[in-house]
Amino acid sequence: MMARLIEERPEDVVEDTLEQQEVTEQEPQEDEGTQVEQTEPEVPEKYQGKSTAEIVRMHQEAEKLLGKQSGEVGELRKVVDDYIQAQLDTSAPQATQQAGPEEEIDWYSEPDKAMERAISNHPSIKKAEEAAATNARSAALSQLQQRHPDMENIVADPKFVEIFRSHAFYAGMSASPQELIFSVPFDEDDFTGASGAGSIKVDEPIVGIKVFRENLFVFCEDSIFKIAGSSSSDFAVVPVTRAIGCVDGFSIQEISGDLIYLAPDGLRTIAGTERIGDVELGTISKQIQPRLDNIDKDRISSVVIRAKSQYRLFFPDDSGGTTSSPGLLGVIKAGVDGGVGWEYADVRGIKPAYCASGFINGVETVLHGGYDGYVYKQETGNTFDGTNIAAIYRGPDYTMGDAGIRKMMQRIIWNYDNEGAVNSNFRIRYDFNSSETPQPNQYTLNTGAAVAIYGNTSSTYATAVYGSSGTPLVRQSVEGGGFTVAVRLDDAAGAAPISLKGYQLEFTPGGRR
Repeated sequence: MMARLIEERPEDVVEDTLEQQEVTEQEPQEDEGTQVEQTEPEVPEKYQGKSTAEIVRMHQEAEKLLGKQSGEVGELRKVVDDYIQAQLDTSAPQATQQAGPEEEIDWYSEPDKAMERAISNHPSIKKAEEAAATNARSAALSQLQQRHPDMENIVADPKFVEIFRSHAFYAGMSASPQELIFSVPFDEDDFTGASGAGSIKVDEPIVGIKVFRENLFVFCEDSIFKIAGSSSSDFAVVPVTRAIGCVDGFSIQEISGDLIYLAPDGLRTIAGTERIGDVELGTISKQIQPRLDNIDKDRISSVVIRAKSQYRLFFPDDSGGTTSSPGLLGVIKAGVDGGVGWEYADVRGIKPAYCASGFINGVETVLHGGYDGYVYKQETGNTFDGTNIAAIYRGPDYTMGDAGIRKMMQRIIWNYDNEGAVNSNFRIRYDFNSSETPQPNQYTLNTGAAVAIYGNTSSTYATAVYGSSGTPLVRQSVEGGGFTVAVRLDDAAGAAPISLKGYQLEFTPGGRR
């Protein structure tokens, strides 16, 4: 289709012609009884010195040009009307689903705008635009394939996938361990560069990625980066630290406003790393560091129990069985001084290949897949797949402020929160469980079921505890004495879990050694 260039009519010609008409039509007016001074009309400079014949010829040329433009506008309008009618005839079934008609533009008052719309809506122009877009996508895809001829294989086996800024980010590919590949927005399978896909490379193999606080954190073996930006046009790699990395990406979890991960020197948090610049204080597991020094780092998995502010880390041994499979449990607790810190416990009896937690119908659900091919649900029941859970608590060895005075124990007062009947045993151990100090036999910690709550299905007659405050205080007389005192609590009866709030030791000072 050829485009015709239409010379715009000179505005000055039309204006001057109209002015000339006004000049020729004006006649001097006289009011009866009043003498009006007659003045010569002002003639524009371009008409000065011209004869009447020349002015008439200029007026006729302007009229011809205006008529010619009107005819061309009419032809273009007919073309547009025919095209619109054809489109309406072919797309009538979808008419109810489409938006209302565009606002009509007057060809005489806004010819430029009307011409632009007519050209942009012409089918040939639309086909050309679609062809250009297709060619651009093909060129971008060809360029991406030239850079990454094994692109499909690279994205075929990612270990980590995160959704960030509407893009799907893939990392941990065996063919490209240092590369982070992201798809186009809202399509995790489209990697067309012209549509917003791309790749980012860092200088170390990537071991994990996690979205946190409007950024995508990229964990490497010896460093941590974050991807900032809002789209593929401004994604940027910002170093967080080049001194501390992550051991395994499956240890990364978000808990209580921070990211926690396993570093070579123990458990760390992202907030701690950014705030203190990778000094020793960034480690939150110094008190259990010996347990983390020699763990098997080939089969790490982790999960967060949000209702308990609890982080569980599992590191099973390939040769060991399920009952002896080790793990670690960390929980955020408030201290007696009002501060908040971490407390830890060993876990045995769970051998997961992968863990996950989330909310299903508003209920937090914790799952893990075992190496035996089964999927297990945690936080339900009182056993490990039918086997009673052996729970052990051992407190520190207390000196009561003076290791030189013997403590003659009188009683211990337990403070705990139970979910059912309690059937546990506890022991008092003196002088670091020395064989030279008499050690008393174990005592029984046995109370009824949980406190009765109206409407609770477990609050049944003769089973629930009535008149309780909800946190029992159990006083138990004990015997023996020593210079240091420690308490150990054992629960292997398969009863409902209890949460130990604390205990109080009462003693009488004895002689000094």
